[in-house]
Amino acid sequence: MQLSPDLLLARGIAEEVADDWYDQKVPIDRQYGIDDFDKKYGELFKQYPTPSRMDWAPIMDAYRVAQPKTDTAQ
Repeated sequence: MQLSPDLLLARGIAEEVADDWYDQKVPIDRQYGIDDFDKKYGELFKQYPTPSRMDWAPIMDAYRVAQPKTDTAQ
């Protein structure tokens, strides 16, 4: 059985670590460069949002059609 982090937290087996001095001193978005990325590309993402759910269906259908046929079984 695969245990997810939220299940482990709920069971009390794991706990959130909140005492790391670096995490308290430097925000997470700064540590991973998310804030710089958002400053550069934030407006572009708002203009062209990432497709979700069924919006991917036509994109994936077009991708599959464009792939070369490799199955030659008869």
